[in-house]
Amino acid sequence: MCIRDSSNVAMLEIGKLNVLKVYPNLITSDEIQIQINSATDEMGTLAILSIDGKEIRRELAKVKISKGLQKSAIQLHHLAAGKYILALKCDSGKVYYESIVKQ
Repeated sequence: MCIRDSSNVAMLEIGKLNVLKVYPNLITSDEIQIQINSATDEMGTLAILSIDGKEIRRELAKVKISKGLQKSAIQLHHLAAGKYILALKCDSGKVYYESIVKQ
């Protein structure tokens, strides 16, 4: 998809919007499954943020993000019930977010 205005051209690559997926996003147990689908190999960090963006816990200090699809599980027994954001912060500067709700 290409969006044009009088001065700039903005490119939106639809295929790259599904880099980070979390399931279930309504958590009734102490574990969530994450899925990372990356177009490149790189390093990054996974963090859990409060709904106002403050880092609550850094899950993995460094995670190797391999090109292609990766699946993993994260334990969330330390979190109280509430709304949170899972953030994947890549060393390239890209950041991906998924909301989660723990009951």
